[in-house]
Amino acid sequence: GRAAGDGGTTADQQYFFNSTVNISRGIGFPLVRDAVNNGVGPGNQCLTLNSDGFLSNTPCAPPLFTPEQTWTIGANGSITLPADPSVTASIACISTSIVPNSSITPSSHQCQATFNPTQLPPSPTIATTITLTPFNTSKTSVPTSSSTPEKFVLPVPTDGPVSATGPTFDATATRAATSIQIRSAASPDICLDVSDFRAGDFRFNLVPIALRNCDPSIDGQRFDLITKGVHNDVPDGSRTLIVSSQQFTCIDRLRNKNDHRRPGLFACGGRAAGDGGTQSDEQFFFNVTARLSDGIGFPYVTNAANGGFGSGNQCLSFDTDGFASNTPCSPPLFTPEQTWIVN
Repeated sequence: GRAAGDGGTTADQQYFFNSTVNISRGIGFPLVRDAVNNGVGPGNQCLTLNSDGFLSNTPCAPPLFTPEQTWTIGANGSITLPADPSVTASIACISTSIVPNSSITPSSHQCQATFNPTQLPPSPTIATTITLTPFNTSKTSVPTSSSTPEKFVLPVPTDGPVSATGPTFDATATRAATSIQIRSAASPDICLDVSDFRAGDFRFNLVPIALRNCDPSIDGQRFDLITKGVHNDVPDGSRTLIVSSQQFTCIDRLRNKNDHRRPGLFACGGRAAGDGGTQSDEQFFFNVTARLSDGIGFPYVTNAANGGFGSGNQCLSFDTDGFASNTPCSPPLFTPEQTWIVN
């Protein structure tokens, strides 16, 4: 359940399973998440064939399944199609008794099915002319400010914990700076930019941190420095989050979809659904007395040496390939590539 593939077990991806059943005759897949009575009887949800050509989740009452909730599985995970496509096979179904006040309809059945090509839904019509825009993974030059980014709309979560609402604006936070641009001292016309939010995953996590020509009209170049809040529990202001003012997600040292050794945007708190607490991979050491417009460095808290002072540390850095990177640094001394002008 974690976008980077480093999660454990999540109920959203588990189905109840009877290891003694003959799977080639048809089985159901009741979801473990929010199951009733350990997945037995009404009130459960099952993986279901939908008439629009996509899967859905529908009410079910295991071990009784409708034909749409019954799935046949070939031996060793494969199915051999009959040589003659007109060959048919039957689905043996037994009508169920109806439980009062249940969500099961009188047409529900318990099915034992064998593979039959004529039972498959017709394939959806696919347009023969499709224009694809491939992602360019090669090193590119910095785009000009004339590029007009797509307007960002905050995604509405459809899964995850009930308490999780996805990335949100932290109204309780203490901000050292609000909706500011972060310029590179090595190239003052270049700013951190996360306008290409679709370069991340479906939640718009893992977005690479681009370096593009500064343009105050671009929302993807606006950031907040949050020194205390829901996702930063250090009370003295000595650590900051760099939060996209547009997307409410944080710069994370290793959450880049294209290169997991480089920084990217990720849900503040380190959990994709936005329900995490404080995550050191998203924290940077911060001097509350520093003049931001004179240039500051952003040393990472994770794996810091000597409390973030001296050699052995890592800092957010400018890179010539057009994306931010992490490089060794010795705070409070920073190279021009490690120095950022905040204004």
